[in-house]
Amino acid sequence: AMATMLAAHREIESDRDRAELEQLWGLRDGSLSTRSGLSAVPMFDALRAGKLKAVWIVCTNPVHSMPDLAHVRGALQTAELVIVQEAFAQTDTVPYADVLLPAATWGEKDGSVTNSERRISRVRAAVMPPGEAKPDWWIAHEVASRLEARWRSQRQDSATEPLFAFAGPAEIFDEHRRLTRGRDLDFSGLDYALLDAAGPQQWPLPEGAAQGSARRYVDGVFATDDGRARFQPTAYRPVAEAISAHYPFRLLTGRLRDQWHGMSRTGRVPGLMSHSPEPSLCMNPADALRRGFGAGDLVQVKSKRGALVLPLELSDGMRSGTVFAAMHWSGQFLASGGINEVSHPAIDARSQQPELKHAAVRIEKAEFAQQWLVARRGDALAMQAMVQPWLRDFGYASIGLYPVMSNPVTPGSGEDGVREQVDGEQETWLVLRASSDAIPEAALDAITSALGLLPGADTLEYRDPRRGQLKRVLWRESEEGSRIDGLLLQSAQRARLDEGLFDLALASTPWAGPRLAVFARLDSGGARDRLICNCMQVRESKIRARVAQGADVAALKQMLGCGTVCGSCLPQLSQLCSETARRVS
Repeated sequence: AMATMLAAHREIESDRDRAELEQLWGLRDGSLSTRSGLSAVPMFDALRAGKLKAVWIVCTNPVHSMPDLAHVRGALQTAELVIVQEAFAQTDTVPYADVLLPAATWGEKDGSVTNSERRISRVRAAVMPPGEAKPDWWIAHEVASRLEARWRSQRQDSATEPLFAFAGPAEIFDEHRRLTRGRDLDFSGLDYALLDAAGPQQWPLPEGAAQGSARRYVDGVFATDDGRARFQPTAYRPVAEAISAHYPFRLLTGRLRDQWHGMSRTGRVPGLMSHSPEPSLCMNPADALRRGFGAGDLVQVKSKRGALVLPLELSDGMRSGTVFAAMHWSGQFLASGGINEVSHPAIDARSQQPELKHAAVRIEKAEFAQQWLVARRGDALAMQAMVQPWLRDFGYASIGLYPVMSNPVTPGSGEDGVREQVDGEQETWLVLRASSDAIPEAALDAITSALGLLPGADTLEYRDPRRGQLKRVLWRESEEGSRIDGLLLQSAQRARLDEGLFDLALASTPWAGPRLAVFARLDSGGARDRLICNCMQVRESKIRARVAQGADVAALKQMLGCGTVCGSCLPQLSQLCSETARRVS
């Protein structure tokens, strides 16, 4: 609804547009400005320079999503007024808000939505918004109405007709559709009554039409002055920032399979992190070998604008000279703001889109004296809120959420483990990995206290001061026996953390024998069994076992159920089958 309400406020391109809006809104001739507003990157430039005094941020998270994050943070600190309208309190932009307006999210709103085939559908709220949260249109309407009342009192305006007489999304939609009359996207014949009676409709659907047009321009007449189509030749332009001897790598950014934008929503679902539980920088193995890097090493990614530290991941799928990092990880999960710390703020002259996907960087090994792994089972979102403020006290830190898994069920059942319900609540492992030169004692004390990992009757501890090692295990008693309920592992960087102990905790299997023997468990020493199919919880080891027996993708679907729901794992299934075939040949 907010989008339709604001659509008419975009750049006014002709006298006809301006006159029509002035007539509709009851304004005097020539009162609407013809000057377009600033796009996102110039807007933050203006805030930083003091030319723009206030900003109202709706349904976006610029302190994570904009390029050159240090510049964006500085701009918001300079602004005299920052209003943030947000459905989630845990975003990187919320701490900069002078005014925080709680907004309803998509499942809590009533209105309409248009998809990529021009089909408009009615949307109804599935649940009521919690607390004081309100739909975006309602918030904008209330602010506008109160500004109007103040404006009228100052001007002693006697007009009785309010400028914002909208009772709900239907009235806003009605104004928007009237503004489309006679235009290329004309759907003046569409209203909520038709959507409710006949279901989704495609535009254009002008007044008098029985239905919308499935295909555009079938008559060969286009929305130009002479009706002829226009091809737009676009000359090649190189990237804004070329690589150099000082910045020899091309950094590309993009998306992960199971995540969305800054993970303010998807990052709250532990199952969606199972496929990629930690951030990483992906590099070609030959590039890593030449520089003495190994998989899992911490490396610093640095550009002319900023830097961040990430663990290294090696992949034959990366071209030499190119590295990749996912754009989703934000300051809610990292000791930095994410990969946009180093991205380039250049913008396209036509679309005003920033060049987020490419930057020239250099990669150096990040050496830290100490490393930690902290893991706790429980309410992960509550624990994340307590831990997140301390992330920047470390040289590197990342938060991951892991579903609590029970023992694997019978092979071929379509599952590789099920989420465990404890006391009627969904439990999750929160995992903090951190490294630093000096020991951040205040941060560690706060984190271990918040997570209940202080020494006590239910904890077992092993210390080796000479090697700089600490292992603390928190236990939980159940009917099945003792289970690991939390971990605190500390080690000098030259030594390995006990990943085997961590794997044992994640497996959630009952511990047999004396508890002290847990410290004698050998490190697993290998890569963790990746979750390939998130929908059916099928892991890589089970898929490889079936492929080794001759299964192809079709057989994997039938035997394990993977690839049969959303299908996003199908490329990986094909890759695993192809790898096995190449080894056999």
